[in-house]
Amino acid sequence: VQNITLNGVDIQNTQKYGYYLAEWEDVKLLNCKMNTLSDGIHCHGGSRLTVDNLHVRYVADDIIALDCNSWTSNRFSTGNISDVNIRNVQVDSAGLSNGIAIFPGIDATGKNGRVKNVYVDGLTGQIGSNTIWVRQYSTTPTDPESGRSFGGYAENLHFRNINVRHGVGQTDVILGIDSIKNITFENFTSDYQGKINIEKGVIDKISMTNM
Repeated sequence: VQNITLNGVDIQNTQKYGYYLAEWEDVKLLNCKMNTLSDGIHCHGGSRLTVDNLHVRYVADDIIALDCNSWTSNRFSTGNISDVNIRNVQVDSAGLSNGIAIFPGIDATGKNGRVKNVYVDGLTGQIGSNTIWVRQYSTTPTDPESGRSFGGYAENLHFRNINVRHGVGQTDVILGIDSIKNITFENFTSDYQGKINIEKGVIDKISMTNM
């Protein structure tokens, strides 16, 4: 999809994703609401997404997922993801969900996926599991030559004005991909004491303020 704006759309009781974007460019989701038994917003391969004033009444899985993984059930090209702006997300209730999930993984060309230029300003309310999840998905394949997991790359990830409570007491931030360059956290409040778990990879510049 290209050059699409959805303003004031209310998604109710969907069994799958609230919003699913594939091969997208210049998409805006403004003043939208939802309750869903899967991911709230799930994105495969694209650039220039704006999410502003999102009200989530209930979400069972990831609130917003940026996913470069190539799934066998997915007939769309996954590809890289860039230039994502997310502002003012309010979550009333959540199942075993992550807040912002970023899966660079492996793209449709068989190469490490890349996610860059993601700005999140304002995430409040209930989180079922991890607040920020930047890692391989559990089904990410391995390189047949080296046997190494495809971990992906992320660059310029910024999270500010986060104020959440957890339903099952998980980690605030999990970082577990090959390489992250320039990641920042600012004004991050949680009932789980701001725990960060770095599982693997190289982090080139990380900044934390009021966390």
